[in-house]
Amino acid sequence: MPRLAPAQRMSIGLIVWIVGLWGLCTYMLSQPWLGLSLQNHNDRVTVFAVDADGPSHGLLTKGMILTAVSGGGHTAKLDGLDVTVAPDMLKTYAQADHFYKRQSILATLLDHAQISIQTARGQTFVIQPAARTPLRALPASFWYQIGVGSFCFLLGLGVWAFRAHDRAVSYYFLTGIGVALFVGIATLYVSRELAVPGEVLKRAEKLNSLGVTLFGWGFITTVCHFPRTLWPHRPVGLWVFLFMSLLFLNNLLEWPETFSAGRNLPIALVCVVMSALGYLHSRALRNKPADRALLRWYVTCWLLGSLLFLVSYNLPLIAGQSPLIEKPWAYGLFALIYLAITLGILRYRVFDLDRWIFACWIWFFGGVLVIALDVLLISLLPVGEGTALTLAVALIGWVYFPLRQLMWGAVGINRQGINERDWRNMLSAALASTHPSELAAQWRLQLQRLFQPAAIRNIQSCSQATIADDGNMLRIPGFAEVAPIELELKQHGQRLFTRDDRDLADAAVMMFSQVATFQSAYKAGALKERERVARDLHDDVSAHLMTLIFKAESDRLPPPSGIAAMGREAMTELRTVIRGLERQSVPLHDALNAWRAEIRQRCGSGISLRWEQPDEPALARIELSARHNTNITRILRESVTNALKHAQPSTLHATISCELNVLRLVLSNNGVDKPVPDGEGRGLHNMKRRAQELGGHFQTNLDAHHYRVTCEIPLTTPVMAPR
Repeated sequence: MPRLAPAQRMSIGLIVWIVGLWGLCTYMLSQPWLGLSLQNHNDRVTVFAVDADGPSHGLLTKGMILTAVSGGGHTAKLDGLDVTVAPDMLKTYAQADHFYKRQSILATLLDHAQISIQTARGQTFVIQPAARTPLRALPASFWYQIGVGSFCFLLGLGVWAFRAHDRAVSYYFLTGIGVALFVGIATLYVSRELAVPGEVLKRAEKLNSLGVTLFGWGFITTVCHFPRTLWPHRPVGLWVFLFMSLLFLNNLLEWPETFSAGRNLPIALVCVVMSALGYLHSRALRNKPADRALLRWYVTCWLLGSLLFLVSYNLPLIAGQSPLIEKPWAYGLFALIYLAITLGILRYRVFDLDRWIFACWIWFFGGVLVIALDVLLISLLPVGEGTALTLAVALIGWVYFPLRQLMWGAVGINRQGINERDWRNMLSAALASTHPSELAAQWRLQLQRLFQPAAIRNIQSCSQATIADDGNMLRIPGFAEVAPIELELKQHGQRLFTRDDRDLADAAVMMFSQVATFQSAYKAGALKERERVARDLHDDVSAHLMTLIFKAESDRLPPPSGIAAMGREAMTELRTVIRGLERQSVPLHDALNAWRAEIRQRCGSGISLRWEQPDEPALARIELSARHNTNITRILRESVTNALKHAQPSTLHATISCELNVLRLVLSNNGVDKPVPDGEGRGLHNMKRRAQELGGHFQTNLDAHHYRVTCEIPLTTPVMAPR
């Protein structure tokens, strides 16, 4: 058989829908018409309304109680049972058969050209029923049910026509066929005026049961195939078909005695089976959050709709009570549910489904709580139904809702699941970051803590927080020197990202961006102040030192005084301080030359200096920060001072190397004739601390009258703030 195009499928479906709608309307319009709206009031047939253009106008009035109908020499007494809305409101199949027989008798009487109607006051009215029911006389419940059935059928048809290859969509369409069948057929007995032939009503009830069977078949099987097939190599559809066929035969052949066992309990059983399959399918999709969200949405929608229908209509019948709402209006639940399911089938805003599911269940259980309190108050207190309902609503509004809000407020929960303490900790972590790379690392750490993503990576560009790939991805913009980031799958792949997560990411970006702006402004202010201090030192102190140096040299003071040498040392130290304050970077090659020149000058003519350094062009491209240059200069200076002060060296050996962006300096001297004192002097402590500030290591050792100082400084490590 050739595959049909979507337009062909739509055309066939529309033809079937039009034929079915035409058949229902034709049959309802072919029935005799009295122009009455009747109700069952205290088990008696009561006139609720009289059509102004109907045969009964001017004869019967609202509120009259009708007791009998006569026609063709036959009389039938009326009973409230005759205007029962639906057969399944009866308790047993025997009562249903009695109902069908009475309907046949009344329908035969109404076929006469003239009938007599008796009232409870002994009045008799002769009425000539119209041979056909006018279109305008069909009740609102008829059109309402036709609208519900048509909506579900056409919505399912529209999806199936374009995705007939998808087995889940095919079974989904089957549920639409089932809803259209049981809702449409129900109009024959729900919308009748007084009577329809009993055989027609019985067949309609069985067709209604068939519609429920098709609905249950599609309902359960869709759970096994949407969004992925649960058991790909097993005939799940056949198993479900056999299960639903058994339930259908249970009602068709009237195996149980009661309607509840034949019709109502099987519906509850379908919900139980579907819930179990939904649980198994959800476990199978635990590592696919998008698919699991779709499955949960599907199961939640159908379960809520079915449970609401059961609670409002079927369960009261099982308990022998009147339904909370009449059956025609209860059918409207299926239209809402079918629309919600279609959004899931079409994957509309998948990332919001989890939140919608939670809201639906909260709404449902809130309604159940009102009903439960209402029933409890009626049972325990001597009050009427209206008073009990009022008290139940008051208790919910005045006790339940305030307690719930108080509980949520006590734990500080908001929609994003983050409390005020978390925000404070996040702000403290951001403020503790003193370098852009530290802030970037802290930013990634906080995102990891907030969302626990399965993966986190940098991306090229992102202007605002965005949810992508049906909630699998959350893209977050960058700030300052921090690159944009993409998070994949929330909670280690168990959840999808929602709009609340997007809003939370925006808030976190704003916080870290403001911290970065604050730190940048703070550093700019500090740099400006350093520049001012450096200018003052240069303009004032250095001028006085230079004067001191020139005066000492011009006065030709004897060497022991050393004023000129001391002045030069002070001038060198001052320049180092100024360079550090100005945060001027220095090429490594220039720094090496300066260090060698200073050490050679300090060694003088009595101490030999052996200086080894790599002759690599790459050294000229390495820049030392002001802090690196200052700390390394002072470490070398203190090391030379210790060698000259605590030993009598003849040789000073300096070895400089640079590998893997780590600068290694080794300074050794001979002439150590006395043991090195235990412990660590202030000079060694300062050198070690300066190395640690740069993220490096410092150590000393003594070997065969040689004292060695080793310092390793990473050139790519951010400068640590001194303590």
